Amino acid sequence: GTRGMRAYLLKEISPLYMAIAKAAALVAKEKGNGTVDIILPFLTNGWELEAILDGFKADNGETIVSSLRETLAEFKGVKARFGAVIESPAAVATAGDIAEHADFLVIDVKKLTEAVWAAFEKDTRAGFFNAYMEHGIWEKDPFIYAPKEVRELIQEAVNAARQEKPDLEIRVVTNSKDDDLIVLALKLKVDSLIVSPEDAELATTKAASSPIKTQNPVGGAGGEV
Repeated sequence: GTRGMRAYLLKEISPLYMAIAKAAALVAKEKGNGTVDIILPFLTNGWELEAILDGFKADNGETIVSSLRETLAEFKGVKARFGAVIESPAAVATAGDIAEHADFLVIDVKKLTEAVWAAFEKDTRAGFFNAYMEHGIWEKDPFIYAPKEVRELIQEAVNAARQEKPDLEIRVVTNSKDDDLIVLALKLKVDSLIVSPEDAELATTKAASSPIKTQNPVGGAGGEV
């Protein structure tokens, strides 16, 4: 359980975190955009995110997040943005509270599916996956095509987040084969779709051919559409 954003509240500072932060800051400065996005997974409510952003002190020791900020402060002109990953029903239920403190949101569709069904993909494929498909419990592979209940949760999260912060940037991590999810993302006017690099062109084509039209043109590179 001590992983994702939870590690950011600990006082044991890993040199790896600092090295990644410095590398990201160098790239941001060289490319001239001046922004480093730090994504915090496993958040379940706004209080967790608020604690992180306040540089919460654990055992009176400095936390990873405060050290990250100090590291990035060495690079003048580089700004850190903190985003939350929505990947559990609890995070969906508190999406509005999370949005209040986040600079952006990332909705991880497969992780949310695993949480909804209490089934990790690797274990499921090695276990009851075929039985569920044969009995019609799943009509499609849920780890590729988001089930109806997961799409409804995504819609709930986006609506709650945008109600709290209308201009909040929202990204969706999905599979490029999931046409229904791509259409839903466009309908909800999310800012970008994140897919595997080899699937970026396919996802761009599907988004462009969707019956849902958006005001902004759809483009993609490096896995983000």
